[in-house]
Amino acid sequence: MFIRYHLFYYALFLILVILVKDSWVFLIFLIPYLYFFYKKTSCMSIIVVVILSFIMLRPENKIYLPHYIKGHVVDCRGKYYLLKSDYGKVKLYCDHKLTYNDEIIARIHPLAIRSPDNDHGFDERLYLKSQKIVGKASVDAIVSIKHHFSFANILEKSFSSSATIRSYQRMFLLGYKDEGISEDYKEMTSLSIVHLFALSGMHMSVLFTFLTRILSYLLSKKKSENVAKVLMGLYVFSIPYNISLYRAYLTLVGNGALKKYFNKLDVLSLLVIINLLYNPYILYSTSFLFSYSIYFVILMTQSLSIRTLYIYLSTLPIVIMMNHSINVFSFLLALLLEPFVKLFYISTLLSILFPFLSLFYKAIIIVFQSILHFCHAFPVTLVYEHPSLFFIVMFYYLYFSYLYHQNRNDKRHFLAFLCALLFISHIHSVYKIYGEVGMINVGQGDCSYIILPFNQGNILIDTGGNKDYDLAVSTIIPFLKSKGVDHLDYVYVSHHDYDHYGALKSLKEHFPIYHVIDHYEKERQIGDLNIRMLKTSKSEDKNDNSLVMYCHYHQLHYLFTGDISSHKEEELYQEYGKLKVDVLKVSHHGSPNSSGVKLFEMIHPRIAFIGVGKHNRYGHPGRVVINRLKERGIMILRTDKDGNFCIRHYGNDYFVYR
Repeated sequence: MFIRYHLFYYALFLILVILVKDSWVFLIFLIPYLYFFYKKTSCMSIIVVVILSFIMLRPENKIYLPHYIKGHVVDCRGKYYLLKSDYGKVKLYCDHKLTYNDEIIARIHPLAIRSPDNDHGFDERLYLKSQKIVGKASVDAIVSIKHHFSFANILEKSFSSSATIRSYQRMFLLGYKDEGISEDYKEMTSLSIVHLFALSGMHMSVLFTFLTRILSYLLSKKKSENVAKVLMGLYVFSIPYNISLYRAYLTLVGNGALKKYFNKLDVLSLLVIINLLYNPYILYSTSFLFSYSIYFVILMTQSLSIRTLYIYLSTLPIVIMMNHSINVFSFLLALLLEPFVKLFYISTLLSILFPFLSLFYKAIIIVFQSILHFCHAFPVTLVYEHPSLFFIVMFYYLYFSYLYHQNRNDKRHFLAFLCALLFISHIHSVYKIYGEVGMINVGQGDCSYIILPFNQGNILIDTGGNKDYDLAVSTIIPFLKSKGVDHLDYVYVSHHDYDHYGALKSLKEHFPIYHVIDHYEKERQIGDLNIRMLKTSKSEDKNDNSLVMYCHYHQLHYLFTGDISSHKEEELYQEYGKLKVDVLKVSHHGSPNSSGVKLFEMIHPRIAFIGVGKHNRYGHPGRVVINRLKERGIMILRTDKDGNFCIRHYGNDYFVYR
């Protein structure tokens, strides 16, 4: 059988094909691997993987959602539901309370899928594709609803009436993340222990042991194991789809049923191939990456000691990509908590079977929350900028070289290089040799940033603001972390319009800020950056009371003008005369009432920054302003078209990135 013991090579080939589709850079890896694959297998294998690749890369049909839709609810996510319809899975925002497996007909209006606003920002389109969701919509009205039998609903009815207990029961048994424990979940994420609480192989192993021991009193060992697998199958396929849970159950069953034909790595590889053929974009699902990569490492290290450390190390690049930080104590904490989590999970099962144990279960929750809050109160994290492809390739090369050379004396060299790579990457992230001045795309608002080299200072000028969602948590903080910024030395607020300071409150709650300045001060020196404020007379219009900041960094002069009008620009000209300005932050998002002719008699910038939202209702930036900039040959950088952008300073040289 030409695929026996070779399925791993097939799976790896398909993964590389998907990556090449995303970026041609991966051809560097695919071409030599194709030669290796041919040498390792046969011509027939090449034909098979080529056919599989064509199947996997089949053209996608663009789906247009209708105004009326019919389907079954296949997942309840708190703020939204997943509906399985004839068009595919749809992400549905609905005020009506729905339950799992409800059949509904609804009048909807489709919602636009957002593109990433900033580098390394949340890619909603890719996320939806990874979940095989064809679109999202908001429900205008429920036309009809039918409640159908569901094991998940029956199970949920047996949950405790206590909100906290119920939330943990839902998390452990249905995979739901309730609003009731959202703060606990955030703390788990920040401590990098959330994987212990996501339904996975560990929980399946505990459940399998739990069931077989109970059934062993009635049946033989083999029969009890088979019955346990059947019962677990009924459970797994009767609750909302969970990648980790499916992987754990199918490997458990597959390893037993196919052991005459395939080894455990073959079974895992077969599941990867099936998943990729069904949905190639599942490769970009963090749940898929965590579940399958961790199990792969478990198989690779099953004969080694301290396996937990190897498993932890294998996940670091994924954790860095997600969180842009590593909690120093997360490994030790996960190691200590794993037995406790197993007890926690068993207690969850017992609390369903024996409701009178709810007080004991509540005590376990209180103990866990106390541990969680205590550990979260003393965060010790290493911040990393978004990892490069070079970092990821080098990390896994050193990691697998270390595993491969376990029986050789030089294995420690690989571990030393691996630790050095992590340390140097952290130092480079925090103590960069270059400085950056740019804008974060916060929609219709302003948010400029200055990152000085060698951690001399991190400055934010305005924060933007959005009343529909938390801009600080969803956009600003992830962006700053992706740049290797773990704190802000100064936040300047030009004036108190919501689109300039609305995100400040949340930013202060979720990110270290040392100083907030919202008033005039003559001058401040921060490292190599000089900030001088240009003073104007007080005005009744708060836009005209904006702080005007004249910044000098190396060979460039920047002028940040807040939302001042052309009237104030004329006043500045009268007060300060001509100023050397290389980069202008255009006032009031490019409003026609600003950036007047007098301003350009005062300054002659080469580059203009404009913070503005796509298709905003104000019509910003005004055509007259854009024409003024173009007539003067000024390079225009605007967040609605360019996303985030920056000027990067290397000593006396600088480069524009857009």
